[in-house]
Amino acid sequence: MRNLNIFRNNEKYQESIPSDDLIARQRYRLFQTTTITASIVIFYAFFQAWYVVDVGNFAGILIGILGLVLVANYFGLPLHKRHRLAYYVIVLGAFATLHIISYYSGGIRASAIMYMAGLMLLGYMLLGNTAGKIVFALIAANIVFFWYATEKTDLISYALIGNTDELINIDYLTTFFLAMLILSAQMNYLESGKNVVIERITVQRNELREANKELHKLSIVASKADNAIIITNSEGIAEWVNDGFVRLTGYAFDDIVGNNPHQLLTGRKSNSDTLAALKLAIVNHEAFSCELLKYKKSGDPFWTQITMTPIAADTNLESEAKYIYIESDITPRKLAEEKMNRYMKNLENNF
Repeated sequence: MRNLNIFRNNEKYQESIPSDDLIARQRYRLFQTTTITASIVIFYAFFQAWYVVDVGNFAGILIGILGLVLVANYFGLPLHKRHRLAYYVIVLGAFATLHIISYYSGGIRASAIMYMAGLMLLGYMLLGNTAGKIVFALIAANIVFFWYATEKTDLISYALIGNTDELINIDYLTTFFLAMLILSAQMNYLESGKNVVIERITVQRNELREANKELHKLSIVASKADNAIIITNSEGIAEWVNDGFVRLTGYAFDDIVGNNPHQLLTGRKSNSDTLAALKLAIVNHEAFSCELLKYKKSGDPFWTQITMTPIAADTNLESEAKYIYIESDITPRKLAEEKMNRYMKNLENNF
């Protein structure tokens, strides 16, 4: 049961990576695939060291330890959740393994050099361009070192693979297929990653098209509506107004956008208590409705029915809160009410 829990931890960690973070998800998949294929290669080298050529001792023990490090690194990632550290460990661990194998497999002639191409790709894909260049420099320095060690020193041996033609040929054959396995896994990663990105872009493009269609319909409705519609930010600054607002107030779109519409349109006879209640509703992010006397650009007063609705900030997109105002011209009704009030007062005075 404990073994199953270990595997489930890795599955849960993979599921915890946000679905919209394609790079992180793809890198984890590559990390997963590379750990499996690298473990196969290391197991083969360990098996060869102990049971085929019976080199044993230091080389075999060190290769086995590095294999255990890579496996522990894979299962340890869900615990410490430092994926960058885990990716560095697998790249440097693989590099150290190839370095040790090359010592005992002919140096510059070692078939393990074939794995370096896959290691270089791994560095770029897991760690990015800067770290990838560092890995490339390490590989280049490693190859130059083994050329010098092979030509000028007696440090190099064939103890890990055997020095007969038959054993060397078998080693090259096996290494070729294992190296192609690793490169194939990496190419599959690149291809699947490309397909995932293309699929996501296609889906988002289609969603954007549908959203644009809806926005176009809404913009037509909002622009042609008789009521004035205003959208402001959390500071009360207008970001958009419709044609109805322009017709009602006389202010052009460019006159109002970037300014506070309440400051521009209110005056000395605008009810200060109503304005204070509106500001409080904005602070509390609450809906609000009121009647308020305002002034057109020409200075003529008019009465408006205001309905303010707050829109919550989108935390995913890190956008701020917005406020939508829908205003109706109620001047005729207010004038009729005033006229009725004067008429009623006249009747009361006559009696």
